[in-house]
Amino acid sequence: LKKNRKLLKIMAEALLEREVLDSTDVDALMAGKKLAAIEKPKTPSNSKTPSNPTPTPVTPNVVLKPQTAPSAAKGGSILG
Repeated sequence: LKKNRKLLKIMAEALLEREVLDSTDVDALMAGKKLAAIEKPKTPSNSKTPSNPTPTPVTPNVVLKPQTAPSAAKGGSILG
């Protein structure tokens, strides 16, 4: 680890930036080359949708009504 400390640090920084390195990335880093910059996804500046939209509440179509257990309706015990 002491011998390759510099390379270890470079790989750790690359992993923090990219999260994944493939074999060509590792080979390039070991050869002393720098990795190409990551392209960040472009977001339209005049977008009408907010970046964190709040979810719209959903109203259920079904209304559940409480029902009496059959044995309780006859005067019996629910527990048996």
